[in-house]
Amino acid sequence: MSKWVMLAPAALLVATLSGCSVHVGSDKYREHNSDWEKTQLENRKNLNGLTIGMDKDQVQNVMGFSDLNEAFQKDGKLVQLWYYRTQHVKSDGRTTKDECTPLVLVDGSLIGWGESAVQSL
Repeated sequence: MSKWVMLAPAALLVATLSGCSVHVGSDKYREHNSDWEKTQLENRKNLNGLTIGMDKDQVQNVMGFSDLNEAFQKDGKLVQLWYYRTQHVKSDGRTTKDECTPLVLVDGSLIGWGESAVQSL
């Protein structure tokens, strides 16, 4: 009988706790996850505010600072590639080119954006 007396509270405890949920993770992860989603959405919206021929200061006023960038000389002209995160590919905590839309500036003037603009170089 004493065996049943000891098991009854344990069974009651298991039955009670089985309805509880466990929170795994932290709000910091959720906030970080939300940040890149907001950034992507904002960058996609901001692309609509661009026009060919804008100078680099105008582009930066619309888009903000780029996530990645490259610069090189071609035919005596300065070519800058500014990459802005616009799509999620892999949850690895890093922003990579395949998650970005490139903006192409030549001698400080926007000549295009997207992969076709890069390929035209």
